[in-house]
Parts: sequence; C-alpha cells; structure tokens
Amino acid sequence: MKNSCKKNPGRLKGNRQGFTIVEILIAMALSLVLLTGVYKVFLSQEKTYGTQDQLTEALQNARVGLDFITRDLQMAGYIAEQWLTGVNAPSTDVVPGTPPFTTDSSADDIEEAGANSITFEGDIFSVSGEANAFTEMVRYSLSGTNLVRQDWTWGGAAWGNSGGAQPIAENITALSFAYYDKDEVATAIRSKIRLIKISITSRTEKPDPDYTHPVNGDGHRTRTLKAYVRPRNLGL
Repeated sequence: MKNSCKKNPGRLKGNRQGFTIVEILIAMALSLVLLTGVYKVFLSQEKTYGTQDQLTEALQNARVGLDFITRDLQMAGYIAEQWLTGVNAPSTDVVPGTPPFTTDSSADDIEEAGANSITFEGDIFSVSGEANAFTEMVRYSLSGTNLVRQDWTWGGAAWGNSGGAQPIAENITALSFAYYDKDEVATAIRSKIRLIKISITSRTEKPDPDYTHPVNGDGHRTRTLKAYVRPRNLGL
C-alpha cells in the first residue's frame, strides 16, 4: 500500500507545460500587428475629428462675417437725422482725404459699390428719436485674410469719430458683392441699387498635408456662404 500511494515526482515534473521562445515571439508579433492597426484607426479618427473641427470653425468665421454685413446693410439708407429736430442730415458723402468716399455731393446711400468692398450710410446703432441717433458710414473690406469693418459718424456738420478698420472675422480669403436694381438687373449705378448679393469664403486655419485645394493649390479647405440683402430704406 505504501508503494502504490507514493507520488512519482519525476513523472509530475515531466508533465509541466509552458511556451517556447518561438511561440512567445509569434504572439508578440501578432500583438504588435494588432496594436499597429488599432493605432492607425486612432490616428485616422483623430485626423477626421480635427478636420471637422477646423471646418466648423471656418464655417463659423464666414457666418459671423456674413451676419455682420447683412445686419448693417439692412439699415442702409435709413438717415436718422431726417427725423430729428434741429439736426442737419448728411448733405455730402465727402470725407476729405479718406478713401473710398466719392467727391460728388449726391449723398447716395451706397457710397462705394465695389466688387470686393462696400461702403454705405444708415442709422446702424441706434433708433430714430433717440438723443444719440446719428447716421453712420460703414465700410466692409478685406485686409489680408481678415474681414474688417470701419465706420464714421455724422456729427451734424462733418464725418468723424472713426476708430480705423477693425477685424470682424479671420481666415477670410474672399469677399465679393454684386449689385442689382429694383428689377433685379445688374447695375453699376449706386443710386439705383436695391438688391445686394454677398459672397464670403473662409478657410481652415491649418493646412492639411494630405489635401490640395483644386483652385488655390494649398492645403487649406474652404467654405463659402452667400446671401441676398434687400435694404428696406434704399430709394426712399
């Protein structure tokens, strides 16, 4: 009985199992391939999210610029001083030495109807009847890749109080205007303008090394917004 119950240490030792060096190397190689695939998927997703964030920001820049222009243009032609007692309304568009003001005295509500810039007058910031209700002259244009806005205030005798061109939106690569009369026919006569088409293009802040813009030839993706504005007070 003693001999039959005795353990055989040699036999147990021979049954022990483990991994060989070759098996370990194969497992490591497979793990590396799997991790590489996961890492590539992660990089692809991260790049996609980054691109979408930049496109969203570019679109937001264009929308901010377009909103500013359309809001101000809605008031073009509304001359506050016409409804105030004892205040002279603007009688001339001339700001000496300050382009793009014209040298005529027609007092057109649209002072500059450029292909890439526009200047107009109207009561932008206040409501008729208020003590500070004065007409402003506003100009929108591009300065580099910034959409800038400059305004002048009519003081009853002269234009002034301009703080210079102020940036409104950045990474703007194109700004254009088209002008139409009351019959929606293109016109270059400022006094006949009744409808204005605005187009604004913004770009991503950083270039994408894997993308080439079909027109610009760089790596910046772009977004363009357009709007038509029919100022309510033009021609009144």
